[in-house]
Amino acid sequence: MTPAQLTALEARGFVLLARSPGPLAVGDLFRFEVPSTISTAEALRLARDLAPSAIIDFNHIYRPAQAECRDLFCQQRRTIRWPQPPNECRVEASIGLIDTTVDRNAPALSGQKVTVLDGVSGGRPLASMNHGTAIAALLIGRSDASVPGLLPRSEVVTVQAFHKSDAGEDIGDTFDIVTAVDTLLKRGLKVINLSFTGPNNRLLAEIVARSASEQTLLVAAAGNRGPTAPVVYPAGYESVVAVTAVGDDLRIYRGANRGNFVDFAAPGVNVQVVSAKVETRFETGTSFAAPFITAALAASRAQQPAASSDALVTALQSSATDLGKPGRDPVFGWGLVQVPEICP
Repeated sequence: MTPAQLTALEARGFVLLARSPGPLAVGDLFRFEVPSTISTAEALRLARDLAPSAIIDFNHIYRPAQAECRDLFCQQRRTIRWPQPPNECRVEASIGLIDTTVDRNAPALSGQKVTVLDGVSGGRPLASMNHGTAIAALLIGRSDASVPGLLPRSEVVTVQAFHKSDAGEDIGDTFDIVTAVDTLLKRGLKVINLSFTGPNNRLLAEIVARSASEQTLLVAAAGNRGPTAPVVYPAGYESVVAVTAVGDDLRIYRGANRGNFVDFAAPGVNVQVVSAKVETRFETGTSFAAPFITAALAASRAQQPAASSDALVTALQSSATDLGKPGRDPVFGWGLVQVPEICP
């Protein structure tokens, strides 16, 4: 967007709320409040007319891909051949995480390598701690925790990019999420966990494309809106590794989205996780399946730093257990991930 186009937008009543320098290949990222006299849809059309050289879209909302769970706990790690306590995966990897607030003082994360960056713009209140803390601990929680992490010797750099809405809901918007991805790319993170879902967005698509060009793997939840629901994002982008959830019986989680964008299945029903309020709890949803794939790819990346993203994903494909129709299918993708060579 040129300075003249910015001036034209402001002259028509658009209010510049925030600006992030250079997270996209095409330039800076802006967040505007639309004129009060027109709808957001009308404002989008007007903004695109006034600034035709810019990439302009709604500041879409994304939500943690979490679902309610009532069933019994199952042995997820055994199904993917991940080391089980007292054994551990000893790989030392670096993982990026964009999520809600993370409680570094949670017992499972005490003393672990956790870097927390605040990524909520505009002074808005941070989201709650449950989701982000659970995902971070599932990835790198202490080996002696009530729920040991998948990669307890690794580090997580997390951007707290979700805020509390006026209605009390944990949400993240496009501006903060795109800026968060840019922050992790600048820090050199090559595997990033995105356990949230929302609509397609031009700016989100742009930062996803940049991530792919820099050989950074983005792993995202496939969504919990049901088998007939439309594709959700960022999982729906071709370069993003989309993860669905299965139970201990290897049946698909009934609330999981389906489609040709699904890449892998991982445990996501009755996943035992740590909590910011109680010692442990059980959760279901593709949010909690994604970290299993993130951990596998992060471990592979740590052991093969020169390998391309495509090579690492292809290796997971070749070792996956086919659960649906032969080959890749819209329910299970390539199948249930297996990691005996990643964490022998």
